[in-house]
Amino acid sequence: MEEKVGVLCHVTSIPGHGLKSWKRFVDWLSVNDYQIWQMLPLSPPDKFQSPYSSYSAFAGWSELCTEEPDADLSDEEYWLEDWALYSAIKNEHNGLPWYEWPEKLKNRDESELEKWKSKLGLYIDEQKSFQNAWTQIRTYSNRLGIELFGDLPIFVAHDSADVWAHRELFQLDENGNPLYVSGVPPDYFDENGQRWG
Repeated sequence: MEEKVGVLCHVTSIPGHGLKSWKRFVDWLSVNDYQIWQMLPLSPPDKFQSPYSSYSAFAGWSELCTEEPDADLSDEEYWLEDWALYSAIKNEHNGLPWYEWPEKLKNRDESELEKWKSKLGLYIDEQKSFQNAWTQIRTYSNRLGIELFGDLPIFVAHDSADVWAHRELFQLDENGNPLYVSGVPPDYFDENGQRWG
């Protein structure tokens, strides 16, 4: 097996902002004979700024780039509108989690959601912007022989567009609360164990 040398670096640790700074970093990797760029999740971080507990398992964090929104997202319909709806509603409700929204929104009443669809353009454009930058950096890196080695959130967060849109896929009670949460049993760090989230 061929050995490869890489660097672990999240895009927020690169000086600058967006595609130009990412390309400069890839240039640096190439010139210095690195073959792999390992990055942490690029998904929108939660209220604690953790990308491992993201508001979406699919969306990119639009604040990472400022490219023009010209990407074609026709293969992304299965999550994009739900993400845009979730983002618009969450923003309008001062960041409240979906399970604290008014009942009709919490439970995805179709007539209520229709009222929100006029506000989706901004959030869809943000995802197009991110996808545009991501596609360009992936193509650019591959051309220079740099592999992008990703990382993903460990769990789908309870307060996420994914859980809100597909409650049937998760172990929730009738009010949308999780039946189980993650953690670790008691150990020498904490005699009571740790409860995550």
